[in-house]
Amino acid sequence: MLRGIDARGAADDEPTIIRVADRDPVDAEVTVFLDANASGAAADRQDDVTAEFERLEAAGVIDAPSVVTWQDADVGARFNEFRDAVGGGSLDPFFEELADGNALDVPHVCIALRSDGSLTGLYPRTADGDEQTVEDCLRALRTGDHAENVEYGPDRSVKSVDVRDDESATAEIEQSSDAAKAD
Repeated sequence: MLRGIDARGAADDEPTIIRVADRDPVDAEVTVFLDANASGAAADRQDDVTAEFERLEAAGVIDAPSVVTWQDADVGARFNEFRDAVGGGSLDPFFEELADGNALDVPHVCIALRSDGSLTGLYPRTADGDEQTVEDCLRALRTGDHAENVEYGPDRSVKSVDVRDDESATAEIEQSSDAAKAD
């Protein structure tokens, strides 16, 4: 039985269902990066995302997320961390290096999940040709699905996980773990 909290969503007053029964809280530190210069629809989207995280926190699904503006973050360090974790191509078209790599165009909203200091989730990004959006992350957090889409193997190498097909991703991780044990 699916039991959850029914709250009104901000965008179009559609109900937002957050599954709370039969699930553990997300065991990750969540950081939401926002562009302080966003206006119009982008600023409205930022408001919707922060309201969604407030609902997730109120439901006990996540601990208080950190909300940071890109202007207050060390953007270069975050970009390098993200690129090292998922590869530069996975950040296209959401992050764009400008002025021969001396400037960055960043998304209006970005979500990073960390466990024990390691990046375990990043939205938005591209994995295997599919875009993994901020909405995909929110949907996974609401329903209790796997939101971590960056996986580190036993040798600490990064493996991408497609959060849309959790069963095959789990099988892929198990196979890579079995292969590593055989080595």
